[in-house]
Amino acid sequence: MYNQFPLAGDRGINDHSAVRKILDQLQQQNATLMALLASRDEELRERDNEIAILKQQIDYLKDKIFGRSSEKFDHPDLFAVEESKKPVVPPESGSVPEADGEAKKETKAKKTRAIRKARLPEHLPVVMGREVHPSEVLGNPDAYNRLGERHMDRIERNPGYFYLLRDVYVIYSPKDAPQSPPIQAPALPSLVPCAFWGPSLISEVLANKYVYAQPYERQHRLNLTEFGVDLPVSTMCDVQKNVSTQLDMLVRMMEDQALEDEYLSSDDTFHRYLDRKAPKGSLTGFFRVVRRTNNDVIFRWEEQGKGDEFEKWLSKAAMKVFQSDGHTRYPPMLARLAASGKKIEHAACMAHIRRKFVHAEKEHPWLVKWFIRQIRRLYEIEREMDELSVSPEVRARVRQLRSEPILNLIKKAMVHLRQKCPKILPKSMLGRALDYALGQWAGMQVYLRHGEVNIDNNPIERDIRPSAVCKKNHLFIGHPEAGKGAGVMYTLLVSARNHGVDPKAYLKDVIERLPQLNSSNKAGLTALLPANWAAAFKKRQAEKQGPPATNAA
Repeated sequence: MYNQFPLAGDRGINDHSAVRKILDQLQQQNATLMALLASRDEELRERDNEIAILKQQIDYLKDKIFGRSSEKFDHPDLFAVEESKKPVVPPESGSVPEADGEAKKETKAKKTRAIRKARLPEHLPVVMGREVHPSEVLGNPDAYNRLGERHMDRIERNPGYFYLLRDVYVIYSPKDAPQSPPIQAPALPSLVPCAFWGPSLISEVLANKYVYAQPYERQHRLNLTEFGVDLPVSTMCDVQKNVSTQLDMLVRMMEDQALEDEYLSSDDTFHRYLDRKAPKGSLTGFFRVVRRTNNDVIFRWEEQGKGDEFEKWLSKAAMKVFQSDGHTRYPPMLARLAASGKKIEHAACMAHIRRKFVHAEKEHPWLVKWFIRQIRRLYEIEREMDELSVSPEVRARVRQLRSEPILNLIKKAMVHLRQKCPKILPKSMLGRALDYALGQWAGMQVYLRHGEVNIDNNPIERDIRPSAVCKKNHLFIGHPEAGKGAGVMYTLLVSARNHGVDPKAYLKDVIERLPQLNSSNKAGLTALLPANWAAAFKKRQAEKQGPPATNAA
C-alpha cells in the first residue's frame, strides 16, 4: 500500500519545475493585477483632477454671474479711476413746402403726413431767438419797408424742460419798387437741413444713447410720459444718421493724427448687427478701439467677413509700441507688420495678468495673495509717479530701479511653482494664471523701457465701457452701415468725456458751428476736435473766474 505514494525521486509534489511554473504563473497574474490597479488609480487621479477643475470652473462662473464685478482685492484704491446744395427757405409755422408734381402723385395714395404745427407741442413755452435780416437791408436799412415776418420754430431742451426756440425772419420790400417781390434772408445753415430739432435736443438724444446707454425707445417713452413731447424713434434714427455723416470728417482727422503717434493702445469689443443676407439674420461686428496718449479714443467699425481693415490702417502708422491684452489675434498681426519692415514692440497688460490670479484665489488663497501683494507694489510705484507728474524719461528710470526687481521676483516665483509643484495642475485656475503670465512676461518688460507706456490697458477698457453697456441695452445695431455712424458718435463723445468736458455741451457746440465751416477751413475744423475744443473751453472758464485770490499783506 505504500507504493501508491510517490517517492522523492519520482514525479510529484517534489517536482521543482512544476512548482516553479505555478509560481511564475502566480507572479504574472499578480503583475497583471498590479498594473490594472495602477491604471485604475491613474484613472481615478485624472478623474479627481478633472472634477476639481470642473468645480473651480463652476465656482468661477457662479462668481462671474452672481458675485461682485469689481476687481479690487484688499486695496480699494488700487484700480481707482485717475482718473443739399439748394437754398433752404424757412417754412412758415404751420405749413409745409409744396411737393413736386410727381411727388404729389406718389403721396396721394399714402397717408397724409402730419403738418409741422401738429408735431410741435402747443403747451411748450416759446423763447424768442434770433431776428434775421436780409443782407441787402443791413447794407441800406432806409431803402426798405418792413412788411412782416416769418417764424421758424425748433424744439429745444434744457435739463428738465422743453421749449420752442423761435427765429424771426423779417420780410422787406424796397421803398423805390413796392411792386417787386418781397425779400427775406435765406435759412441759416443747419447740420440737419429742414429739421425742427435744435442742437441742444439733438446733443441730448445722442449723448443719452452713446454715453449713457439709453435706447431711443426708452427716451421716446420717457419724454412722452413726463413732458408730453412725442419724439419719434424714426426721427431720432434719421437725425443720428445725418449728424454722424457730417461729423465723420472730424473722426478722419483724429485718425490721421493717431497715425503720427509712436505709442498706441488697442482693444476690441464685438457687437451684433442685423443683416438680411445672413442665414440667421444677424452677424457679429467689431469696434477696433485705439487710444492715444492725449486721451483721444477712436472707434473703428468692422463687419464680419469684410477683411481686417484695422491692420491695413495700422500699416500706415509711425507706431513703435503697441499695447493690448493677450488675445491671440495680435501677435500674428504684429508679425505681419514686422515682415513689412516695421519694428513694433508689443507691450502687455498687467491688469489681465492680475485678473487671472484673482480667479484662482479660492484655489490657493495664501499663494494668490502673495502675487497680488507684489503686483500692488508695482501699482503703488505708478501712483506715486502720477501724483508727482514725472516726465516719461524719469518714469522709465524709476521703473528700472524699483519695478524691475519686483517683476524679476514674481517671475522667479512663477517658474519655481511651474517646475517644482506638480500639484498645481496645468488646467487649474492657478496653472492657467501662471502659464498666461509667463507667456506675457516678455511684453511686460516693454513698459520698463518706455515711460509713456501704461502698466496696463485699463484706460482703454474704461473707454469701451459705454459701448459695452449699450450692447446690453440696445442688443444689436440695426444695419451693417449703422456701425460706422455709431463709431463716429462713440469716438467724439467718449473723447470729449476723457478731456474733462460735458459731451452734450461739446456736441451741441459742434452741431451749431460745423455748418458754418467748409472742408477747406482746416483751422476751423481742427478747433472742433475734442482735445482742442476742451482746451479752449477750459481756458474760457478760467478767464471768467479770474486769477486766484491772494491774501493781502
